[in-house]
Amino acid sequence: MATGFLTDTTVCIGCKACEVACKQWNQL
Repeated sequence: MATGFLTDTTVCIGCKACEVACKQWNQL
């Protein structure tokens, strides 16, 4: 079963922290 999470892009400052967290969460 796939899981996911939503990111509020209205507060995005382009820091890429969400990408880092996603990669760590998915062990990539």
